[in-house]
Amino acid sequence: MSGITAAETAFYRSLRNGRFPHAVLLEGGSADSRRETAASFIAAWLCESMNPPAADEALSLSGKLPGESAPCTLCKHCRKALQWIHPDVMVLTDEEGKQIPVDAVRALLAQSIVKPSEAARRVFVIENAHKLNQQGQNALLKCIEEPPPAVCFLLLCPGRKELLPTILSRVTAYALPGTDEEFSAEAADAAQKIAAALAQNDEWGVLAATATFDKAKPLLQESLRALKELLRAGLLRTSGAEELAQPLAGEQLAGLGSGRLTVLLERVQSLERDIERNANLALLRTRIAATMFS
Repeated sequence: MSGITAAETAFYRSLRNGRFPHAVLLEGGSADSRRETAASFIAAWLCESMNPPAADEALSLSGKLPGESAPCTLCKHCRKALQWIHPDVMVLTDEEGKQIPVDAVRALLAQSIVKPSEAARRVFVIENAHKLNQQGQNALLKCIEEPPPAVCFLLLCPGRKELLPTILSRVTAYALPGTDEEFSAEAADAAQKIAAALAQNDEWGVLAATATFDKAKPLLQESLRALKELLRAGLLRTSGAEELAQPLAGEQLAGLGSGRLTVLLERVQSLERDIERNANLALLRTRIAATMFS
């Protein structure tokens, strides 16, 4: 393995201090760096040195786990975890370019009631968790809200923007460098103006904010992604998870309430699908304002 990342250091410290997260989000970085760090997380969950016999009893007495402060990398659980061949590690990933279907999520979760075969617990990994559709995320939510005994979940994704606030509020998040998408100043400004108009119930303001979109498809797509981030931040704030939102993001939208924000988010996603089908941009610009207030 390469040098230990800040995310790994924080995760190991959490385990050592008796804070044992059963659901973790690892975001940012490249696909390879996420997978490498994820293997280290899994090794820590399963390592014999970090989790010696009677660890649960010792934890209840002392508030801290006995054993080492990092996975040993030498025990059978570490070696198998780091090679991704451990029988108690289940992995769900997407087909390239496609969403992860809800049936695949349900099939994975159905295995969560099976007892571990070798280690003290089982780990369920969802690669590219941002490819879960809303149905899939809701199915996952039910399980991480009330997880079966001896089960841990690890979600991997480039960034949290596509994950539901309810999921984000129930995971412990760790970030690798390169987490957040950087929006152009023009797209960020357009998204902020649309958000301000929505907060003020100003349909004309939304129409004015989209004036530059008629012949600029990439700008429209980027602006809608930026708007989704603001809507999600607003949802986080309404759900009591404001600490997960970026500073100032979504503040002006939070007053709309979670129901209204959820509807707006769904309508933005619908507009994105229309753009992908090469809908007329001038008509789409008019539809943005119309659908936001219908």
